[in-house]
Parts: sequence; structure tokens; C-alpha cells
Amino acid sequence: PPSSNPAPPDPSPPPVVLAPPPPTPPPSTPTDEGAIRTAPWIGNMPGGNAFGTGLLQVYHDNKWGSVCNKGFDDTDANVACRQLGYRSAAPILSAGQSLGRSWMSMAEIKQGFAPIFAVNNNEHPLPTVPTWMSGLACTGVEASLEHCQFDGWGEGAAHGCGQDDEGFLKCAN
Repeated sequence: PPSSNPAPPDPSPPPVVLAPPPPTPPPSTPTDEGAIRTAPWIGNMPGGNAFGTGLLQVYHDNKWGSVCNKGFDDTDANVACRQLGYRSAAPILSAGQSLGRSWMSMAEIKQGFAPIFAVNNNEHPLPTVPTWMSGLACTGVEASLEHCQFDGWGEGAAHGCGQDDEGFLKCAN
């Protein structure tokens, strides 16, 4: 005959149900505020057609603009390269000789690579873009350039930055 006594409660604790991990955020897209890129405008320059090498540009206010090289140093270059997914910045070679740094200005490109610059500029004129960042002062721990101290969005012209001051960067894995 069936028992009228209910079964004793199970002494074991209820199973632990773990919540699924939050979804991994998608990687930033090239049009996210503060995104950066190297625009490989100078394709014939040694290293100029390699990924992670080119004019350093930042996305702000729905358009790409330049990063002024005034005050730019290897610490800033390393932050930029890490933001782009590279290990670090790499020395730029000019006539087989290292410049001793991983960045240079458009004026230096015009001067040091005059024949290449002339060909590229005639075939593909350098677009005029706003100077979004100037006076960068990264400490080296920042995850992106926008977390570094700088003069303020669009303040480059006020600090004497023009097209000749646009920064060219080289990164390496």
C-alpha cells in the first residue's frame, strides 16, 4: 500500500547553475570614436606598404583626421601601435639607416623621400584632413591614444600643426 508519509527532503544542496559569461564585445570598428589607423598613402616607401605603417589618423566627430607629430615620441608611438594590435613601434629606416625612432613627420617624408613623395603625390594627392590630436603626452600605460593627455580635439591648428606635421608611424609584431 502507498505510504502517506512524504519522502524526506534531499540533504544535498541544490545544484549551482552558473550564468553564461557575458558576450564578448565586438572589436572596435574603424568608425568608433577614438579609433586609429595607419593610412598607407606612401606605398613605395620602404615599409610603407606594410600593415601598421603609414600616416597615423584618428576618428573623431564622424571623420578621420591626423595626429600632429609635435611633441610625439616613442612612448606615444608604442601606445598607438598597441591600440592597432601590434606589439610595439618599430624604427623607421631611411636610406638603410635607422632614424632611431618609430615615427616621422610629413615634412621629413617630403625631404627624405622626395622622388617617392613626388610620384605618390602626383598620382594620389594627400587628402586634407583636420588635425584632431596634438601635444600627445602618453605615459605608456594607456590602452588608446584618446586616453593620453593631449591638447584637445581639433586644437592642432592652434598649436601650429599643419599638413607637414602629420605623423607617419611604423609598428611591428
